[in-house]
Amino acid sequence: MLDVTGNVRNYFFKRKLNKNAKDVFRVIRLTPFSSVKYVGLIVGRSLIEKDSEGLKKIIELLNHHKKNYFFIILTDKKHLPEFLNNLPHIVISKKDVTFSQAPSDKITQKLKVQKFDFLIDLNQQPLRSAFFIEAVSDATLRIGKASSERYPYVDFMVEWRDSDTVLQFFENIIYYLSMMTEKADRKK
Repeated sequence: MLDVTGNVRNYFFKRKLNKNAKDVFRVIRLTPFSSVKYVGLIVGRSLIEKDSEGLKKIIELLNHHKKNYFFIILTDKKHLPEFLNNLPHIVISKKDVTFSQAPSDKITQKLKVQKFDFLIDLNQQPLRSAFFIEAVSDATLRIGKASSERYPYVDFMVEWRDSDTVLQFFENIIYYLSMMTEKADRKK
């Protein structure tokens, strides 16, 4: 059976994406984690429900390394845990996205103001709203789980096995970035 709704949703998603992404000028730059100042973190409801403790440990890690961070939370406000409510964030709920699941123009403008060094999608499952946010972001490096769906939207992909926690995924990102930037520094 033909999925007409999905095809229409895809059409409008791509149309909105092309409209918003064409004015994004980005310079992709591998930066050592030690030099990063501002990190954007995209989290969805399923991650919050499955691994809140891992998110808390990521926050501790970012605080330990003296990084500024901003959460982009894809859930309804009623599902927002207290520990995230007290941090810099924006909540994107169902009422804030269009039929195609892209964030509204108002939300998109708010996100374009954020100037991230890294934008990290911490979701194990692909989320269309996260793809849109990644595509219109001018972050110097957009990072996410390795998958074919994420390919056009992220610059750096890291493997995330089903047995890994979100903290292990985040630590792997830091590890691989440090390896790559060390090799680049040695070549100079």
